[in-house]
Amino acid sequence: MSFESLVLAALLLFLLFALYRELLHPAATFMIVIALLLLLGILEPKEALQGFSNPQVAVIVLLLVITSVLKNFKTTALLFKKVISENLSYKNFIFHFLYIFTTDYIYF
Repeated sequence: MSFESLVLAALLLFLLFALYRELLHPAATFMIVIALLLLLGILEPKEALQGFSNPQVAVIVLLLVITSVLKNFKTTALLFKKVISENLSYKNFIFHFLYIFTTDYIYF
């Protein structure tokens, strides 16, 4: 095995272990592995940035940013408390949300 193959195998094992054990935030774990691959010359910058040209990746990143922002607003928690009562069972909670998102119950 070549040096690149050994490093790549070790980094993949680290990535799987770190994701499974939740050692770091998943985005940070991926960034560490990509940065190491770039620093060691195994991956070229053009190859590392090629994945961002896919529109689906941009949509996923934007959704993650939006959910992170919404999670930090206190108004989001107040909205959920107003829409959903706290004494719902799991089954009733699911039916309630299905009703909300499949009908014109709430207008945004």
